[in-house]
Amino acid sequence: MNPMYELVADVLATEFRLESSRISPETAFRDLNFDSLSMVNLSLFLSDRLGVVVEDEEVFKQETVDDLVNMLEDMEIGDGNERNTPGA
Repeated sequence: MNPMYELVADVLATEFRLESSRISPETAFRDLNFDSLSMVNLSLFLSDRLGVVVEDEEVFKQETVDDLVNMLEDMEIGDGNERNTPGA
């Protein structure tokens, strides 16, 4: 599986205490009962894990887990296995 997807799925499962069986690339955040505060927290958790700023405004625009993974990959922040810093 895609390393960035695995990182996002791990954040969702551990930080939001979601059953991993509820998480798939097609899972919509609304189906996980995410509200605006949940999305802000998700952006903060991802920023911490990835070592870069993940803007909450951008996270709000993503409807599914796969949309979020694609957005993160488009940010060119690595494969999700390392903490990258801007300018590194």
